[in-house]
Order: sequence, then C-alpha cells, then structure tokens
Amino acid sequence: MKTVQRCLISIICLISFMSPAYALDPPQTPLLRIETGRHTSIIRRIDTDRSGRWLVTASEDKTARVWELPSGRLTQTLRPPIADGFEGELRSIAISPDGALVAAGGWTQIGNSNGRTSLYIFSRKDGHLVGRTEGHTDLITHLKFSPDGKMLVAVQAALGIRLYEVHTGSDMPLRLVAQDTSYGNQSYGADFSPDGKQLATSSYDGFIRIYDIAAFKKNPNQTISPVTRGKAPGDNYLSTVKFSPDGTRLAVGFSNVPRVNVLSIPDLAVLYSPST
Repeated sequence: MKTVQRCLISIICLISFMSPAYALDPPQTPLLRIETGRHTSIIRRIDTDRSGRWLVTASEDKTARVWELPSGRLTQTLRPPIADGFEGELRSIAISPDGALVAAGGWTQIGNSNGRTSLYIFSRKDGHLVGRTEGHTDLITHLKFSPDGKMLVAVQAALGIRLYEVHTGSDMPLRLVAQDTSYGNQSYGADFSPDGKQLATSSYDGFIRIYDIAAFKKNPNQTISPVTRGKAPGDNYLSTVKFSPDGTRLAVGFSNVPRVNVLSIPDLAVLYSPST
C-alpha cells in the first residue's frame, strides 16, 4: 500500500513539474535581468522591413531586438512575458513591411490554458506590447508578413499553420481568418509570393504546400487546403522555403543536409541545385 502511495505521489509531482503554474498565470514577483545591449543566447530568427531600414532578431535569451540599418545600432529591446524555465524563449520573429509592427513567438504559454501558446505583437517604435493572440496548440517556429503587410502566417511546430488579417492601429491587431492543421510532422518554413497571391510552406512530412490567398479571404475563419501539395524531391526534412522574385520558382532548404533545391511551380520539379 505504501509503495502504491509513493508511486501516486511521484506521478502527481511529475505532472506538477510538467505543467507549471506560469503556463496559466504570470509570475507576481519581479524577474531581474541584466541589460547587456546584445543577445546572450542563440539567435533563432531574423527579419527586415521592406526598405531595409530595420532588422529584428529573436533569441532564446527571452528578448527580441530591433537594430537600425546600416549602422547596426540597437534601438529597442522587446520583452515578452517571461517566467522560469523555457517560458519567454523566442523562436520566431517578423517585422511588417512598413516597419511598424513586430510579431514574435516561441515558448509563450503565460495567460493561456491547456498549454496553448500566444503570438505577441509589439510596436517597433516604442517597444510596447500592443496585441496578443491565443489558441496556438504548439510552439510557433516561423512568422511571415505578406508583401502588403495585410496578412501574417504563423507556423506551428507540429500542427500546421494559422493565418491572420493585420489591422494596424487597432486594439486587436490580428484576426484569425484561416488555418490548416493537417500537417504530418514539424514545420519551420513559410513564404508569400511577391504578388501576395500565394503562400508556400515546408514540413518534415516531406510535402510542399501552396495556398491560394484570394480563396480564403472570401470565406474567413475556415479550415483551408492547399491548391498544390506535393512531395519535394530530395529529402523529407524540409526546413525553409522561399519564392523567387518573379514568383515562378521555390528555393527549398533542408535541416539535415547542406543542400538547396530550386523547384518549378506548380509541378515542384527540381530545376537545379546551386553549389553550397
């Protein structure tokens, strides 16, 4: 009987450790941080605005930073809600084409129930947190604004993508318009075509998916399906994807081999592989 009780106590303690209180409520005591003027851990993502004036970086040190270009001068340190452990580590970041908004995501469970994660929206100019979304069921690994700045795609580690309309200056800067959770493995890449009419994503399930943006703009809050879904030749570990400037080709990178494949659209045939 005592052995059973000890086992139950161990299980309860393990569950308590795996589901920390800060996943639901922000800590009430100050967490002191030394400001170093630079990142102190791995930088996971970077992005620039359309004019190339601002560079943003996301780091596991639980900050995002805004740098002026070309001087490299630090202009803002963006601080998401943090707690002990992983909470607050950032794995994704994007700046709107006009440089007004910065979106950041990662280990962001504070204020969410059931282990859900948030997407944070900051003002680039003053560093204030101006918006937060809820409902992401996994770590946000990649963020990308559309070329016109009116849409934002959030890639979830293992559960597909969510697409938002962007309303600059609103109390609710993001509105969910579509999602696709039918991915078979982790995802780390997404890119809009230069004309903003298509969205391409990559996944460890080996598939490249291309979506028609106009189709789901007409019917918001829906589960969407790609217009093109094909196995990308080369390897299953598709990490990144990028449209060519004319929108007729896709460059695909891999997480386990130093190779880039350039694919044609829409058949996803390999055109060439530049030397890496």
